[in-house]
Amino acid sequence: MNINKLACYFLPAFAMLAIAILAKEGLLGDTTEANAEYVIFGLYLLFPILFLYQGFACSLKRYPWIHAVIISVLAFVAMVLLLKLESFVYTYILYYLVAFIIGYVLTAVIRKARTK
Repeated sequence: MNINKLACYFLPAFAMLAIAILAKEGLLGDTTEANAEYVIFGLYLLFPILFLYQGFACSLKRYPWIHAVIISVLAFVAMVLLLKLESFVYTYILYYLVAFIIGYVLTAVIRKARTK
Protein backbone atom coordinates (compact mmCIF):
# COMPACT_ATOMS: atom_id res chain seq x y z
CA MET A 1 0.00 0.00 0.00
CA ASN A 2 1.57 3.29 -1.05
CA ILE A 3 1.61 6.53 0.94
CA ASN A 4 -1.17 8.16 -1.12
CA LYS A 5 -3.54 5.29 -0.46
CA LEU A 6 -2.71 5.36 3.24
CA ALA A 7 -3.37 9.10 3.40
CA CYS A 8 -6.63 8.70 1.51
CA TYR A 9 -7.90 5.95 3.75
CA PHE A 10 -6.53 6.78 7.17
CA LEU A 11 -5.80 10.53 7.48
CA PRO A 12 -9.31 11.55 8.57
CA ALA A 13 -9.53 8.59 10.93
CA PHE A 14 -6.20 9.37 12.59
CA ALA A 15 -7.07 13.06 12.92
CA MET A 16 -10.43 12.31 14.54
CA LEU A 17 -8.99 9.79 16.95
CA ALA A 18 -6.02 12.03 17.81
CA ILE A 19 -8.27 14.96 18.69
CA ALA A 20 -10.54 12.67 20.71
CA ILE A 21 -7.69 11.13 22.69
CA LEU A 22 -6.00 14.48 23.31
CA ALA A 23 -9.28 16.03 24.45
CA LYS A 24 -10.11 13.05 26.66
CA GLU A 25 -6.72 13.28 28.36
CA GLY A 26 -6.97 17.07 28.73
CA LEU A 27 -3.90 17.78 26.59
CA LEU A 28 -5.46 20.38 24.31
CA GLY A 29 -5.92 23.08 26.90
CA ASP A 30 -5.78 23.95 30.58
CA THR A 31 -9.52 23.75 31.18
CA THR A 32 -12.36 21.49 30.19
CA GLU A 33 -13.81 24.34 28.12
CA ALA A 34 -10.59 24.66 26.12
CA ASN A 35 -10.66 20.95 25.32
CA ALA A 36 -14.32 21.19 24.35
CA GLU A 37 -13.54 24.05 21.97
CA TYR A 38 -11.13 21.85 20.02
CA VAL A 39 -13.65 19.03 19.85
CA ILE A 40 -16.32 21.43 18.56
CA PHE A 41 -13.83 22.88 16.06
CA GLY A 42 -13.17 19.36 14.84
CA LEU A 43 -16.83 18.39 14.63
CA TYR A 44 -17.95 21.43 12.65
CA LEU A 45 -14.94 22.42 10.57
CA LEU A 46 -11.93 20.10 10.59
CA PHE A 47 -13.67 16.75 10.10
CA PRO A 48 -15.83 17.91 7.16
CA ILE A 49 -12.71 19.33 5.51
CA LEU A 50 -10.95 16.01 6.05
CA PHE A 51 -13.87 14.13 4.52
CA LEU A 52 -13.84 16.57 1.58
CA TYR A 53 -10.10 15.90 1.15
CA GLN A 54 -10.78 12.20 1.31
CA GLY A 55 -13.37 12.50 -1.46
CA PHE A 56 -10.91 14.46 -3.61
CA ALA A 57 -8.11 11.97 -3.03
CA CYS A 58 -10.23 8.88 -3.68
CA SER A 59 -11.61 10.35 -6.89
CA LEU A 60 -8.26 11.62 -8.17
CA LYS A 61 -6.42 8.39 -7.53
CA ARG A 62 -9.45 6.24 -8.41
CA TYR A 63 -9.32 4.37 -5.13
CA PRO A 64 -12.39 2.45 -3.95
CA TRP A 65 -14.38 5.05 -2.04
CA ILE A 66 -16.31 2.62 0.14
CA HIS A 67 -13.20 1.54 2.08
CA ALA A 68 -12.29 5.11 2.92
CA VAL A 69 -15.81 6.00 4.03
CA ILE A 70 -16.17 2.91 6.22
CA ILE A 71 -12.82 3.50 7.94
CA SER A 72 -13.60 7.17 8.61
CA VAL A 73 -17.15 6.58 9.84
CA LEU A 74 -15.94 3.82 12.17
CA ALA A 75 -13.26 6.16 13.53
CA PHE A 76 -15.91 8.83 14.08
CA VAL A 77 -18.12 6.36 15.95
CA ALA A 78 -15.12 5.35 18.09
CA MET A 79 -14.47 9.03 18.82
CA VAL A 80 -18.11 9.58 19.78
CA LEU A 81 -18.03 6.61 22.14
CA LEU A 82 -14.73 7.76 23.66
CA LEU A 83 -15.97 11.29 24.31
CA LYS A 84 -19.56 10.28 25.12
CA LEU A 85 -21.07 12.57 22.48
CA GLU A 86 -24.09 10.45 21.62
CA SER A 87 -26.38 13.33 20.63
CA PHE A 88 -26.74 14.08 16.91
CA VAL A 89 -24.38 11.30 15.83
CA TYR A 90 -26.40 10.49 12.72
CA THR A 91 -26.56 14.16 11.78
CA TYR A 92 -22.79 14.46 11.91
CA ILE A 93 -22.31 11.28 9.90
CA LEU A 94 -24.69 12.60 7.24
CA TYR A 95 -22.87 15.97 7.27
CA TYR A 96 -19.51 14.24 6.77
CA LEU A 97 -20.84 11.95 4.04
CA VAL A 98 -22.20 14.97 2.16
CA ALA A 99 -18.74 16.58 2.37
CA PHE A 100 -17.16 13.37 1.05
CA ILE A 101 -19.67 13.12 -1.81
CA ILE A 102 -19.13 16.76 -2.78
CA GLY A 103 -15.37 16.20 -2.94
CA TYR A 104 -15.69 12.95 -4.86
CA VAL A 105 -18.28 14.13 -7.39
CA LEU A 106 -16.70 17.55 -7.93
CA THR A 107 -13.34 15.97 -8.67
CA ALA A 108 -14.90 13.38 -10.98
CA VAL A 109 -16.79 16.08 -12.90
CA ILE A 110 -13.70 18.25 -13.27
CA ARG A 111 -11.61 15.28 -14.41
CA LYS A 112 -14.27 14.27 -16.93
CA ALA A 113 -14.52 17.86 -18.28
CA ARG A 114 -10.74 18.01 -18.73
CA THR A 115 -10.63 14.81 -20.76
CA LYS A 116 -13.21 16.03 -23.29
